[in-house]
Amino acid sequence: FDAIEGFFDEQPGGGESGQSLFDQMTAPQREAPDSLDEQLQYVHRQWGYLLPEWVRREVLTTLDVIHEEQKAMRFAGGGGGEADAPDFGRAAAEKRYSRDSDWMPRLVLIAKNARVWLSQLSRKYDREIAQLQEIPGEELKRLADRGITGLWLIGIWERSDASERIKRMTGNPDAVASAYAIERYRIAEDLGGREGKRQLEEKAREYGLRLAADMVPNHMGIDSDWVIEHPDRFLDLEEPPFPAYSFEGPDVCDDEQVEIYLEDHYYDQSDAAVVFKRVDGASGETRYIYHGNDGTSMPWNDTAQIDFLNEEAREAVIDQIIEVASEFSII
Repeated sequence: FDAIEGFFDEQPGGGESGQSLFDQMTAPQREAPDSLDEQLQYVHRQWGYLLPEWVRREVLTTLDVIHEEQKAMRFAGGGGGEADAPDFGRAAAEKRYSRDSDWMPRLVLIAKNARVWLSQLSRKYDREIAQLQEIPGEELKRLADRGITGLWLIGIWERSDASERIKRMTGNPDAVASAYAIERYRIAEDLGGREGKRQLEEKAREYGLRLAADMVPNHMGIDSDWVIEHPDRFLDLEEPPFPAYSFEGPDVCDDEQVEIYLEDHYYDQSDAAVVFKRVDGASGETRYIYHGNDGTSMPWNDTAQIDFLNEEAREAVIDQIIEVASEFSII
């Protein structure tokens, strides 16, 4: 940054102030280092006449969102009272980190949606390439020649059958399940399963490539093994959170032990409910389990949100992370 600043100090200034380009671009953060709201206001006030219309609209929209959130905070009494943080006991005191191996700081990782990539390779080589072990070595060499040292395979886990069914029921007959509506952390058999991954790993190692996989800690598929066998691991209620919710549509779960229903307004796209209905086939117990959500978007209707205040759920997630990490060089 010192070098960049020094370079622009020697260049002609611009704008009404005659400042260097570097000073102009960093002016908002100097003007209001602790307020995104005030930084955006500065951008709109100082640069509005220079901005394309769509950028100006984005700035104004973001300001509106911030102001709405501030209203909500005032309504809530400045954010509410003090909250007691949960005590995680020994886990908080037992952080253990291994030393970085030599290759780790130099990792150059490329992400590939596995099914999309296999389809692209099939067209490129004019033959079916449907499983991990069938990926040509020359493609791996091509990646390595570009300086890539890690291959992240997205969407290799067994996916929710309900996720695919939901998408197809709502007018997308060719849809597959979401890559992150996971049924279980086992490599999908139609992608070659564990053996297919092992063979690809051996081939990739010849070119200095390590395989990576992801693990989503906050949710599972709506009909995952956990939802079927361990419903206590998820955030749930005994009654729907909103009186307008209804669950009269089809059961989207294949498992005979459990029935799963989406909220009805999903089917006509008039609402995005925060919960789905789970009915135990043996006991008749009904739970309303929250869909997965990271707080930045609508609920993901084909997922279920794990309850991290539940110690058993936390331990299960830790075990799952360790299991995935033991299968791949990079997680």
